[in-house]
Amino acid sequence: MPSTSYALEEGGEKRLEVSWQRGWKKVSMRLDGAELAVIEDKADLKRGKKLALPDGSSLDVRLTRKGLELVRGGEPLPGSTSSPEQAVTKAVVAVFWIGGGNLLLGILSALNVFDLSFSWQNIISGFVFLLLGYYVRRRSAPALGVAILLTTGIFVWNLSWFIRTIAAGGVPLGIGGLVITVVFLVWMIHGFKAIRRIEARRGTTAGATDLTCSECGATISADDEVCPSCGENFEE
Repeated sequence: MPSTSYALEEGGEKRLEVSWQRGWKKVSMRLDGAELAVIEDKADLKRGKKLALPDGSSLDVRLTRKGLELVRGGEPLPGSTSSPEQAVTKAVVAVFWIGGGNLLLGILSALNVFDLSFSWQNIISGFVFLLLGYYVRRRSAPALGVAILLTTGIFVWNLSWFIRTIAAGGVPLGIGGLVITVVFLVWMIHGFKAIRRIEARRGTTAGATDLTCSECGATISADDEVCPSCGENFEE
């Protein structure tokens, strides 16, 4: 029976365990070892379920074309299908694939394995994309923005060559490359938006004002209702 675990918040412990039988049957949801629910079949999972969590929040569970969506309080769980981290990961894969592909084609062309006119340009482009991929993996929106612009330029160039070849009566090759480039562009654009979402979420968290407990002097978060050091209840 396949299973995977998720944290309820970014950087937290993986407390939620999801397991299922083949065909998305008998999907079991367990939090800290305690059973939350069992969703019997795929149809129920597609319709979606709202589960109440012990802390008073709710967890929305739904099976989509992308996979299993897990949303708590309007925010996807880290590592789940709709989480921004997943979109960033796909963008990183796209940038590295473009870099590695260009580098490989350039090297093979330089070694006369393939007859390409732009071997050194491919090699340079490959190194540039690999460098950008390194920074995109570190959640750099500017690096991903540059990668999107370069990929768009490559796509426009290849598309114009494709059209010119057809106009001249030739049979163009590499239409699969055009399709893959579009897919990678979509991944990168989604990844760029996801990085912005992550940055905005971290900025909101960093902007929260810390307070001092009047009883023990401990530093507490503005979201705390009870001091974690002395137990003073601020709602009283």
